[in-house]
Order: sequence, then structure tokens, then C-alpha cells
Amino acid sequence: MLPGSYEEQFLPCSGREKLGTILYIHGFGGSYEDNFSAPGLAKHFDYYAINLPGHGENNPPAFDSSLDEYAQYAAAYIKERNLRDVILMGHSLGGGVVSVTENKIRERLFALILVNPISRTILNTPEIKKMLLPETPEDVYELCRLAYHDFDSMKDVPGFSKACEEMLAVQLRKKAYLRGLFDEINSEKTISLLEQSIRNITTKTLYMIGRYDRIVPEYGVQWPSNPHIEYFVFENSGHCPQNEEPRLFVEQVAAFIRKKSKR
Repeated sequence: MLPGSYEEQFLPCSGREKLGTILYIHGFGGSYEDNFSAPGLAKHFDYYAINLPGHGENNPPAFDSSLDEYAQYAAAYIKERNLRDVILMGHSLGGGVVSVTENKIRERLFALILVNPISRTILNTPEIKKMLLPETPEDVYELCRLAYHDFDSMKDVPGFSKACEEMLAVQLRKKAYLRGLFDEINSEKTISLLEQSIRNITTKTLYMIGRYDRIVPEYGVQWPSNPHIEYFVFENSGHCPQNEEPRLFVEQVAAFIRKKSKR
């Protein structure tokens, strides 16, 4: 993709306390609009987000759908926008992208935030493939029900129903691309690359987990042993704590960055 042609979102810091700059990477089949905690994060940070190729309205004529190429894409964005001391945040697929991006652009990073990142549990759970590749509106709502611990409460959140509808539109429009991407990112080669990347992280990292995540089940993840990684578990969330507990999510991110900034 040509420099400057990224599909992006930018929210300037609106609070008195600016803690840094975030770049958010969304999950599989989603877009930067999926993060309901963005306005809260923008009270403490300059907040950037991008749509990965094949997501949102980002339709490159040709793109190698691999975790490494997505990581190259994120690294190129950071360089082209000349961002420094970046807090690189990724959810699900985006967490995998962030983990692989880290060693490509470590000198420009301040911290990583991994939110229920993809793991070997998906590779070992074939039935999740059907759930993550919905074909009807009913399938999309079942996926949302799977992703959220308290789906009934989420239905009352402004913008939630619209986000589900937009997810369906993207899924149907890009069905072939997403199927190929799913097979690629859930191959042994890709999962091994991801696991190696997380083991080798040297940037300070907050690894955030929803206790009731049924897409990347917390109980099935062997949490990486890495002295640079700290963990936080959301006790009332599923796969999307940034949406189910946005206030606590923002509080934890801000507290982690404050703590690391003092060292």
C-alpha cells in the first residue's frame, strides 16, 4: 500500500494528563471501530488505530495474508507517521500482529498491550473456525454471543448492534479473503512464529485476559514465561474486555503506563 494511503483513525489526547501515544490493531474480521474504549483512552493518550488489509474498507489489490506481513504493515505505518515511544496495542489477531511487530521496530516502542491475543488454542479447536466465519446475520449474533461474557447487557450499549451489522457486511463482502487469512494465521508455522515472538519480547508488556473468553480460552493458554510481561485478568469479560469493561480497561492501561514511565 502506498505511503499515506492507510485507513486510519486519530483521536488527540483530550485530557490534562497525556501519558503517550497508542496505536491500536483490531482483531480478525473487525476494524478500528470495534474498540469502544477508544474515547476513554483518548483522555490519556494520543490514540491512533488502523484497519489491517482486507478489513474495513481497506482493499489492497494484492496482499500476502500472513502474520509477518501484517506486522510489516504496522511497522511501516509507525515509520511513515514518524511515531516514537509508541504503546502498541492489539486485540486477538491484532495481539498476534503486535507481538510479531515488536522485534521489527523495537526502537520506536515504549510498551505493548496484548488483549486476548490469538494462541494455539484456536489451532487446537477446529469448531471455532465455523464460528469465526459467519455467513448469516444469525451467525454474526452467535459469534457476538460467543465473544461476550454478558451479551444481553452489550445489546444495550450504544453502537453495539451497528458494530455487529457492520461485521456481517465485512464478512460477506470479504468471505474468500477471510477464509484464506484464517487458514494462514492458524497454521502451525504461524502459531510457532507467534509463540517465538512472545518469548523473545523485550519491550515492557501488559498481557490482558478476559476470564470468560471462549474464543481464546484463558484456561487453555500456557501463559508465556517472560520477565518483561505482566498479566491482568478481567473477571467480568469474555473475548473483548475493551468493550465489556471499558472503564476498568482504560484504568489498567493508564496505571501500567504510569508505573513504567517512572522507572
